[in-house]
Amino acid sequence: MVALHQRALSSISGPQLAKWGQEVAVLLEQANISSCNTVCTFLENAGQRELLGQYQQTEQELINGVRRMGEEVKRALDQLNMYHALTSLYPAAGRTQHRVNMYSMWGNRLLESFSTDTCDQTATEFASLFSVQPTRVRELRTQHVKNMNMQLEQWNSEIIISMQRLYQRMMAENIMKPGKSGVLEELGKTREMILNQLNHPDSGVRPETLICFFVKSLISLGNKWSELEKNFSEESLSPSSSSSSSMSRLDSLVDQLFLESGTLNTFLNTADMLNLTGKSPHVSALECLSSVLSSLQQLRSSFCTIIMPEGLKNFLHEDTSVLEIGQQVEEIISSGGLALEEVKHEARLHTRCCMLGMESPHLAAVELAGSMRHRYQQLIATAGFAESMSTGQMLLCAANSLFDKVDGDMNMLREKVLSAPTPPECNKFTMVRTAADLSTGAFNTTPGVWESLATTVFISKLELLRDFLSMCRGASLAFKAEKVGVMMPTGDILVRPVKKYVAEYVQLLLLGAGPRHLACALTQFAKDTGELAVNRFFETNQGKEKLELEDLSQALFDDKMSTGALNQARIAKSSVLVKNLSAVVYKWELAQQLDQGVEVMSAAQQVNALQHAGVQWYHEEYLPRDTNTKLAEPVRHNFLSDLRSSGDRLSHIQSDLTSLCLRYSDLKASVDQRLKWAVGANPGLKEVVDQFSCEQQAQLDTVRQLGVLVKSVVGVGQSALQFEALRTSTVEARAGDHQFLGILACCRDSSLALGSPGVGVGISPEETMLLDVNPPLENIDQFWIRQTEELIASRVKSIQDTLAGENKKFSEVQRVIQDIGVGLKDIVTSHHKLMADVALLLRTIQRIENFDFPAISNFLSRYKEYSEQLNTMIKTVLSEDLSSEGGRMVVERLDLVKEETNFVYEELINIAAVARDESLVQEMFKSRRSLREETVPGREQQNVEMDEKNRAKRDKLAAGSRQVMEEKNKFALSVLRRVRVKLEGREPDSLRKASVGEQVDFIIRESMNQENLALMYEGWTAWI
Repeated sequence: MVALHQRALSSISGPQLAKWGQEVAVLLEQANISSCNTVCTFLENAGQRELLGQYQQTEQELINGVRRMGEEVKRALDQLNMYHALTSLYPAAGRTQHRVNMYSMWGNRLLESFSTDTCDQTATEFASLFSVQPTRVRELRTQHVKNMNMQLEQWNSEIIISMQRLYQRMMAENIMKPGKSGVLEELGKTREMILNQLNHPDSGVRPETLICFFVKSLISLGNKWSELEKNFSEESLSPSSSSSSSMSRLDSLVDQLFLESGTLNTFLNTADMLNLTGKSPHVSALECLSSVLSSLQQLRSSFCTIIMPEGLKNFLHEDTSVLEIGQQVEEIISSGGLALEEVKHEARLHTRCCMLGMESPHLAAVELAGSMRHRYQQLIATAGFAESMSTGQMLLCAANSLFDKVDGDMNMLREKVLSAPTPPECNKFTMVRTAADLSTGAFNTTPGVWESLATTVFISKLELLRDFLSMCRGASLAFKAEKVGVMMPTGDILVRPVKKYVAEYVQLLLLGAGPRHLACALTQFAKDTGELAVNRFFETNQGKEKLELEDLSQALFDDKMSTGALNQARIAKSSVLVKNLSAVVYKWELAQQLDQGVEVMSAAQQVNALQHAGVQWYHEEYLPRDTNTKLAEPVRHNFLSDLRSSGDRLSHIQSDLTSLCLRYSDLKASVDQRLKWAVGANPGLKEVVDQFSCEQQAQLDTVRQLGVLVKSVVGVGQSALQFEALRTSTVEARAGDHQFLGILACCRDSSLALGSPGVGVGISPEETMLLDVNPPLENIDQFWIRQTEELIASRVKSIQDTLAGENKKFSEVQRVIQDIGVGLKDIVTSHHKLMADVALLLRTIQRIENFDFPAISNFLSRYKEYSEQLNTMIKTVLSEDLSSEGGRMVVERLDLVKEETNFVYEELINIAAVARDESLVQEMFKSRRSLREETVPGREQQNVEMDEKNRAKRDKLAAGSRQVMEEKNKFALSVLRRVRVKLEGREPDSLRKASVGEQVDFIIRESMNQENLALMYEGWTAWI
């Protein structure tokens, strides 16, 4: 049973279910091939429409049955997939401490050490695992499970509210109806409209004037970005701050920053597509900055939708590889002897000392972080070079790949920023001055600064991994419900580590870069379209300490107005175009962000649903069944009932298909017989016969393969049901416990008896037989038991091998018998074809009045019994499950059938001989007439008292009856004469006996005679 459960669980948890699903799809595709179309035309031309209809109906029923079975198998596979998803959350103890495993372990322990101490230890362990808990303990655990269930329900409600808010925002921004694709299409149309206006000679829209409106719109975007960064810098991520409220505000600021960055990048791409701007170093820096923010956004999203759910699931069922990776990460963190927060604080202080050019007293902490980084890189390298990654290694490498993507984009941004210095004239802009105040040391060229910042970022990565692994470990501990009060981590607690990392990354490395390079890029755009106006602006405001980009934009507008490049109409048109573009770009970026938010919430909802159902399944016996307890789908008892019903339906459908296959094969044999007759006259039909046989065999093979698959699926389902039944306190589990305790009590009594000297112990007949099998040389101990077990196993194996050989011989003999049966069936079919006309003729003669031929009645009755016995014997021989009783019955009937076969042909020859003798035939008529006349005087004597009138009437009727009877007798004689002529071969000339060739030619001429064809029944369609 243990091995059966292990195979079933491995089939559910491995790729076997997906493989079965693919096999079902292939088999259902093969089942659509119909063999009926191949022989349809032939059977219709042969006048076998009834046979064709039966074959079509049976084949269609078979195809429909295969489809129903395939759909039911798919449904069962979906149920098993759901079962795997839920039971994969079970802790390892739920599997290792299962009754089946514990029974096996305790049994092996008793075999190794058969003593009362072992029995007592086993009984103690049994009581701790499966005995009824004390009332108080059970009440506390029940309340804890109920609280945990309510917590998961509350989390689900929060998720629904969050998703409603996202959808409401989509509806408010008119994103819900068109969707992302619709908004993207709208963006493309807006770009195309602007491009058409630029290319139209009479539109008044030119690149040198349209860029002024782009600059104005980008200045507004830059001001928003600058304000966001200012608010961002005012927030604190120190542990002493309110983590929940601070993280909520920072997360909101990060979302807005992602939105503004995406809007800016799309705006710049649009300007480049329209050939309004060139690729300056500052634009390249902005594009790299957008890539970094996009990678951070992808890191957060992937962590919430992939890494977090997988980590939780693997920690819940205590995957050894995941636990090992978690332990290795903890060892790396604890190797320095300092808390990560302290190491990170020291690294920040070291960065500040490097920026100030001071000697740092914090170098030891940085070196310690470098050592930790080296060990971490070794761990990643080991996982990367592994031939087959474990689940824990894949989880770690997935997270590290996201980190590496962000780091790679950050290195590229740093190169671009360092290669694009701020022009001196731009340093006076308020946006640039504000950015300089907020700027981090990421773009500082002082030696040691960047390396120190990279060390701080690495410590933040370790913090993220530590918090994530700790959270997963806490979820695993809470799922077991062993410690009252330990609740499942839900809601923002699950994603807080990655949100904290993203916020720290932005605050540590990215602040100030966006507004500064945007101001420089806008200045370059202005110079490209109106260099004189820009130079004049800077010369005019040379004495001022602060400048505003809005003033530069206005100076550019004034210059275009003075030169006549812009007028009121062109300003209105260009303003509308840029305003529409700004709205659509913002809408597109918002649509992407909201869609990503819905994806994150959907992943959280799936995790919640899985955990909610998993808790209810695993702790079902502690969950109160009342109206206040909301059961999560799928409900365990309903699901298991459906799984059991699905297995029953599959077994029933398979039984019906087996019957259909037998009927299908019988009809195919009938069609084959007619095809064989036709092939003799038309060899061209050989291809039709072969194709028909291949298609029919393919259909049966499909049913057979599907049946094998169904047996596997039903077996796995039954094992899953048994596993669940024995896991909790069910009737089956209690019965198993009772039987085990009974065995354990017997073992203890035996151990006591074995240890008590001088106490006589009776030996049962079974034990005597065991002693005869392996007589012990000394005392009976565990070694003798194992030796006896091996002897019995070897003998059983020998018997099984012998039985397998005999079964093989039996199968060969059965195949030979079936081949003979097929040949006999063909012979009997030909015999019935020949006897059909003869039997009809004999029945016609039998119905002739005043003709006494008792041999015909006797022959027909015995021939009927003979046919029934012969058909029963053939059906028994051709049966796939031919038993020994069936074989004996066939042997007993065989001699009787042989005798009856001799009688059938000899009696038929005797009847033909009598029919050829006209004198004997006339005597039969006379004997029947005399018998009738002998009975008439008796009737007259009985009716003496009848009046004369009635007697005359009866005589008149009798005379008429005799006349009619004589006419029928003449017709019967003519029929007998014609039959005798046919049997003697005297056709077409009755005066001489014709040869076989002459008779065949005569029959062919008669069958082609149009006068004869005109007399045939129309329904026979003999002209086809």
